[in-house]
Amino acid sequence: MTFVEDYLGRYQCDTIKGFFILLVFASHFMQYVAEAGGRAVNLFIGQCMVAPFLFYSGYGVMESIKAKGVAYINDIPRRRILTTLVNFDIAVVLFVVLSILIGKSITAKRVLLSLVGWESVGNSNWYIFVIILCYAMAYISEGVLKRPYVRYLLFAIALILLPLFKPSYWYDTMLCFLVGMIYSEKKVAIENLCKRHWPVLSTISVFATLLLLFRCPSLRGIGSNIKAIVFVVTIVLCTMRFPIRNASLQWCGRHLFPLYIYQRLPMVTLFSLDPVGFSTWRMPLYLIISLAVTILIAMFYPKWQVKF
Repeated sequence: MTFVEDYLGRYQCDTIKGFFILLVFASHFMQYVAEAGGRAVNLFIGQCMVAPFLFYSGYGVMESIKAKGVAYINDIPRRRILTTLVNFDIAVVLFVVLSILIGKSITAKRVLLSLVGWESVGNSNWYIFVIILCYAMAYISEGVLKRPYVRYLLFAIALILLPLFKPSYWYDTMLCFLVGMIYSEKKVAIENLCKRHWPVLSTISVFATLLLLFRCPSLRGIGSNIKAIVFVVTIVLCTMRFPIRNASLQWCGRHLFPLYIYQRLPMVTLFSLDPVGFSTWRMPLYLIISLAVTILIAMFYPKWQVKF
């Protein structure tokens, strides 16, 4: 049986992320369609569409730690946390300006909390808050305390505290980041196991994923995290055996951050100008415009991207 050697290589991972960022785009667009009184389309995988992003991020962080050691760990606050937050804040400022232009009232408190992803001014925010939190927990466990087992305690605390303040989608997939780190650490052993028993493991994971998605759509907390992990495991097993190559999707995955952060900008603008249009014949036109503008923004994003 032939296996894909670079199944976790950048090209293949970017291709998969590109596919799922388009699903995220569709999901966000349908929120405005539903708000306009149109027919909501239920993307049955739900929050699982962001699970690969978290898994690949956790895997990438641990792979970098293994390759670069202390130097990379010490750079996490600057290169991972600060860079992500500053570039996110640039987008927040643009959404604040848009809110003012369309006459939407926002408080100073909401704006300030939006700068750390805790609140939103029309932008997507929860994923950025969670991914920064995951980076911080990885840094504390691997760099500050230098006790890898601490990461498990930190993720457990996060899963206890977040439900006190935020809805379930904030934490329903968070453990995928941790699983990505563990996968990197145990990669050789896991690969050997998967290659020996791939037919059985892939069959079980596919059936488990379908069962959880279709029969258990309302799982929350740990249950939802388990569902997301099973979903990611299925993707990993499939990509281990079948190469995925698509230049367009790979481009989307490589530009994941701007495609995610800025995709609501054209949606909010169009909805403010013609909310009813999202439930009429103009909806397909607005979908095309939103996608085109988002891609255009992603193309020019490097012009104002901040790097530390």
